[in-house]
Amino acid sequence: MGKFTFPRLAAETLALLEKGDKSVSTIQERTKNVVRETVIEPTLSELEFGGLVIETERLPGRKVYKITKKGKELIKEEKAKVEQTKRLLKEG
Repeated sequence: MGKFTFPRLAAETLALLEKGDKSVSTIQERTKNVVRETVIEPTLSELEFGGLVIETERLPGRKVYKITKKGKELIKEEKAKVEQTKRLLKEG
């Protein structure tokens, strides 16, 4: 995956958005409030800048994001890499 300030959060956010549109507060809830909005919002901005997510809705105090085709392709590529690594480890 590209260079992100918080790469694991970026990957988990993409995986979460793959299941449907989510707001910042929903993403925060999924982390059991361990990760604050002040970290989630910059991560979403990085993903948006990379063309991996888009903001679909803006309500007072609430933004909703959706994964893009490019984001879905990246997830598919990363999953394939993980599966390939698993196969290599079994063969090794």
